[in-house]
Amino acid sequence: MTSNTMTTWSAIRRAASALEEAGVHCAGRDAVGLAAHVWNTTPEAIGSRFDAPVPEDFWTLVERRASREPLELIVGVSSFAGRRFLAEPGVFVPKRETEKLVARVVDFLRALPTKTPRVVDLCTGSGVVAITVAAEVPGTAVTGIDLSPQACALAARNADALGVEAVFECCDVATALPDLDGRADVVIANPPYIPAGRAIGVPEARDHDPALALWGGSDGLEVVRAVERTARRLLVPGGRLFLEHGPDQVEAVLDLFDGTAWSHSDDHATVDHAVLVAQRSCVGPAARPTTPTDHRPHRIPREQ
Repeated sequence: MTSNTMTTWSAIRRAASALEEAGVHCAGRDAVGLAAHVWNTTPEAIGSRFDAPVPEDFWTLVERRASREPLELIVGVSSFAGRRFLAEPGVFVPKRETEKLVARVVDFLRALPTKTPRVVDLCTGSGVVAITVAAEVPGTAVTGIDLSPQACALAARNADALGVEAVFECCDVATALPDLDGRADVVIANPPYIPAGRAIGVPEARDHDPALALWGGSDGLEVVRAVERTARRLLVPGGRLFLEHGPDQVEAVLDLFDGTAWSHSDDHATVDHAVLVAQRSCVGPAARPTTPTDHRPHRIPREQ
């Protein structure tokens, strides 16, 4: 696969072919990303290096990607909604379909009469959702929470790197942020929702995303139930929850929001992506925080 005299452009083409044979989705885009990384530039600027001999290190990175190690973990950066975020092993790699969720949140926030809305991002991971919302809707007070200290630390570094103001706290979804009860205009959540024991066909997720971010209990909805209860107490009347879940869970998730606490819910599902939008009712009980001994979301052992 290697050649000391091959130009970067020829190497990208050969790498793209090799990655495609290895089953990599968007092989051409990833080959460009790897080339940009070895040249210490961006994919948008790699064209200036096309005629230069490709650095030998390029082929080592291609081999790693062909083994289905995520591009983001190889280059240490993930692209999300037009921004570049730090990425590292042990923290969930953001998926492009989640950009659709963020776009809907941004549209809703921009239509609110208040210019200082409050947003809570549950299961924030590396903070890409919280940071994108804060950047796209100036004046928004954004708090992200995650059970993983590593994820919260990375989220804080991402916010600092992009010059975006957001607060990140390490805590459990079930007991998160009691000081914000009844004060959030929007709650966002992309929780773990894969049922324990289900096979994961995508090697990038199966072998590299942390178990904490994948497994949602026996039916996949353990953390989703905690999200429902927490969102119920955090949201103002009329506030919205935007919840990402599995496309095969639409009916089960809608059933969770079929009560007096929620006056409206709508679920949009495609083959590989589903988002529930639920409106907090002006009636119905607010959920009280449970204790860690009552509920342990995220603490789901990874099953082989």
